[in-house]
Amino acid sequence: MTAVDGKVGFHIGDASSSYSQSVGGNTQIDAVSLRTLLLPLDFVDLIDIDVQGAEPDILAAATALVQQKVKRVHVETHSDDLHTNILKLFRSLAWRPHFIFAGNTADTTPWGRINFQEGTQSWLNPRLCTAAELRSTPTLQNPFSATLSGLGNRYRRDREDIARRG
Repeated sequence: MTAVDGKVGFHIGDASSSYSQSVGGNTQIDAVSLRTLLLPLDFVDLIDIDVQGAEPDILAAATALVQQKVKRVHVETHSDDLHTNILKLFRSLAWRPHFIFAGNTADTTPWGRINFQEGTQSWLNPRLCTAAELRSTPTLQNPFSATLSGLGNRYRRDREDIARRG
């Protein structure tokens, strides 16, 4: 998925690495925009987007349709800048955060302690959620950026997780 329909350069790397495929390489592939995907649909309950840094461009190019048709967007963020840009985008749209956890952190959640190698954000569209849904959905977040030097262990990723995943 890209911001516009057409051909896009794609990097095809080592299949054994989960981070080996990304937009921006020499292999030309057909790409479909989020706008094109949303046009024929009346309603989308969830978009889960993880496109290695292209999220702000893709979402910005389809903002009107996302506002009109999408109830929830879940985004994985791969850098502090990307995390901040997604925050700014959804706050400018007046969406309600469900959870926001910065990358390279750990925190206690309703599902137990989670090590966040990458950041994660989930947003609710108040135009498509009922008042009861909005009232009953808590906002869960850790208050820090990915730079946690000098802070206690509560928000520091577990050593075993860092050793296993980097």
